Amino acid sequence: MKQCLSRVVVASFCLFASVARADAPASPPAEQAPTARDRLAGSYVHAGGEKEIAARDAAIDKATESMFFAIKGIARSKLREKTPVSASVGITFRNGNVVVSAAGAPPAGSPENGSSVPYKNPDGQMSKLSQKLTADGKLVQIFAGENGTRTNTFSLSSDGKSLTMRVIIESGKLPQAVQYALTYRRS
Repeated sequence: MKQCLSRVVVASFCLFASVARADAPASPPAEQAPTARDRLAGSYVHAGGEKEIAARDAAIDKATESMFFAIKGIARSKLREKTPVSASVGITFRNGNVVVSAAGAPPAGSPENGSSVPYKNPDGQMSKLSQKLTADGKLVQIFAGENGTRTNTFSLSSDGKSLTMRVIIESGKLPQAVQYALTYRRS
């Protein structure tokens, strides 16, 4: 009898608990914070003006300063030609891929896991392109060619309104790396 009574009590409790849960209003779904992909994705326009173009030129001059005088001017000219400041940049994420579009260049698309793919540079030469999101929400883009590498690191301001692109160009032909930064604002 005691056993039967305890089964009835347990069954009644379970029935009450399930009815209580069924009557309780469903809690609204928790709003998810935007991911790094959500935050970075968008269109941006160059906001650094002539000051940043001058800083890029100064970085090129500094990196080539110790070169032999007869080739220094040629190296500077080629570096300026191959590092135009894009008027706009777009970043999109889709199906495990990331595409960075810059005015005047073919879209740079690759898996966002860092795997490299062939990429045809604006000058027609081939390089390997890889892109990856870092743990701190930056997008690192690397173009590796036979003459060196260019690494672009994209980071978003805390308010999400401006994008900084830090550029590092390295080559065995350069005495030191070319380093500069460009600022873009969300459009």
